[in-house]
Amino acid sequence: MILFLRLLAESDKAAALAESCARVRQGLDEPRLFEVAPGAFDAVPGKPFAYWVSKALRQNFMVLPAFENQNRTVRVGLQTSDDFRFLRCSWECGAIGTNKWFYFAKGGAYSPFYADVHLAVSWEQSGFEIDAFSASFIRNPQFYFRPGLTWPRRTTSGLSLRAMPAGCIFADKAEQAQQAVADHTRKATLERSFQARSRITSLEDLDTLIQELQKLRGELRYAHAFELTLRVEE
Repeated sequence: MILFLRLLAESDKAAALAESCARVRQGLDEPRLFEVAPGAFDAVPGKPFAYWVSKALRQNFMVLPAFENQNRTVRVGLQTSDDFRFLRCSWECGAIGTNKWFYFAKGGAYSPFYADVHLAVSWEQSGFEIDAFSASFIRNPQFYFRPGLTWPRRTTSGLSLRAMPAGCIFADKAEQAQQAVADHTRKATLERSFQARSRITSLEDLDTLIQELQKLRGELRYAHAFELTLRVEE
């Protein structure tokens, strides 16, 4: 077994290390101490040095099937390396998805279920200008413009999967999951299951989730009615 002391949250790490070592020597309970066998890291693909996760979490990687299989893929996308040059807010670009500018999903703030794709990326001639820029990375272009689920890479509020419509390019900071067969019902169910599992920890959380779903349902009805009104006026 290897002993690890996790002191990332400590402002005075030297003092925290001395205190933690003293508690370990005295046989006292030390919540910042983690004991992990070297072979335990083999359970997680890529062998990340995550000594603080529980044994049960590691075993999940051995027992449960991987999300990615012959029907599902998870990929990172485009990195322009010069967003000031290649990105614009969508309302600055006029027509989107016709010639030069295309919607660009690039992470964003925590937003469960849905987040508006408000950015556009210059993708004229299949990204010729970006490809000519030596610092850029065009990853997995064969998956661009397909519908799927996307989420920010980093967040302080938990995983927030949101639907991404067809016609978008996704970024390196907003990974995307796609299904080989276009089955929107299964995608929506998968998204709801992730949200429910990550948020329901008590009956109060369940009540909160139900309220949010009811609110979302009302907002969708309002949006649909608004769209019909616009069509009638046109």
